[in-house]
Amino acid sequence: MKLSEISEQLKILLIVIAVLVIAGAVFWLRKRKAQEPAKLVPVSVKQPEQGGLGTEVFNKTKNPLKGELPKTNPFQVKSNPFAKQKNPLDAIYKNPFK
Repeated sequence: MKLSEISEQLKILLIVIAVLVIAGAVFWLRKRKAQEPAKLVPVSVKQPEQGGLGTEVFNKTKNPLKGELPKTNPFQVKSNPFAKQKNPLDAIYKNPFK
């Protein structure tokens, strides 16, 4: 064997070893991360303040309808409030499909 063949084989061997070491490190880190349990942070629940800003705003607002529904009839024939007005574009544009 010549020296150039040995150096090429040595380069290939070093590249294969480096790839295997990197793949092993990635596998080990992922395995280790998957085994670690999630750290739970204790959460303390605070009781809402009595008479805070939200309560004050809620108490001051008023419902304008006061529990009543508006007087509308969905079955009413006259549903267009502008039916009595004439369209100003009727004289200018003629529909070709009528």
